[in-house]
Amino acid sequence: NLERDKKGYWCASTVSSFHSVVLCYLACLSLRKDPQIAYSGADVFYKSDAAREVEAVFVGYIFSDLLLALYYRSRWSGCVANIVHHFTVIGVWSQFFLYDFGHFFSGVAHWCELTTPFVNQRWFMHESGMAAGKAYFYNGITMTILWFITRIIVYTYLGIMMVLSGDQWLSLKPWQYCSIFFSYTTGLLLQYFWFYKIVRGALKSIRKAREDGTKKEIKAE
Repeated sequence: NLERDKKGYWCASTVSSFHSVVLCYLACLSLRKDPQIAYSGADVFYKSDAAREVEAVFVGYIFSDLLLALYYRSRWSGCVANIVHHFTVIGVWSQFFLYDFGHFFSGVAHWCELTTPFVNQRWFMHESGMAAGKAYFYNGITMTILWFITRIIVYTYLGIMMVLSGDQWLSLKPWQYCSIFFSYTTGLLLQYFWFYKIVRGALKSIRKAREDGTKKEIKAE
């Protein structure tokens, strides 16, 4: 039933937030173990066991979350985009892990998970009847800013780096570079699509805050 589906989403979102914190922490540790990862953007085939450990955690989580998304399907909002995202991530990250390449790209992309706790917290507060509060407003603004930095600027930057090192990507087997470029393009379009929805929500919240402020001023007068 609806209540059960909502409880499932609540639990999945809690795990999602926990995973994002753990992943970013592991990403920091991988850079401490192997600082060269941060400078390997021009070397697609730079090998790193530290990076592969983080990729394994990420793929494992995405696979488990995909199973939940397939189970609940349309009973969870945004299921189609979420399922497409998860399939593309697994298709690319499993290659990075199994064939030991692309670690700069996976390492940078992991930081996109910084937005996840704020996305989930927005849903938690909305479902808890806290959408009219300041915490909800500032959480939404923080989410929007982080999304723009990590999932728009940084993720687009990765695409530019892929183009600059295109000769190395094209040295892969055709099915590999085709699947990676297709998955990246799909992922990028999803980031922009979700950002468009986030900005619409943020502007709505800002307008509402201004209207509430105006009403208070009128009452005070």
